[in-house]
Amino acid sequence: MVTQVAFTCLPEEKERWKKQAEEQGIPLSKWLSRRVRAGKKLWEADEFQLDLEAKNTETTPIDSNGGDLEEIILKNLSTDPERAQSISEIVDLVLQDQEDHIASILEELDEEGHVAYKPTKGGYIKNE
Repeated sequence: MVTQVAFTCLPEEKERWKKQAEEQGIPLSKWLSRRVRAGKKLWEADEFQLDLEAKNTETTPIDSNGGDLEEIILKNLSTDPERAQSISEIVDLVLQDQEDHIASILEELDEEGHVAYKPTKGGYIKNE
């Protein structure tokens, strides 16, 4: 028997996930389900540690000289030769890391009243 699970995400995340699911020729629900199961396997294999209580605000943006790229890459690569990652997969990791950082900043700016998300426009605006 199958059941439904609901969660919230940024509109940009959903669009990116839909695109990736379409590229693989599978429904978004199946794509997400696979990602959740893969993440669970990594978690159980101690490939990464996740603090469910902490809010990730430690990511720093990439500076114009490529600063912090090395740290981000090393943080996300596995030591297992069977899990070697292509350059495009590494680029996705780096961009995801920065996307998470930007999303966190926007969330804080929204809470402080500096910006507002406009669902009908699909984006943020700066408050006056």
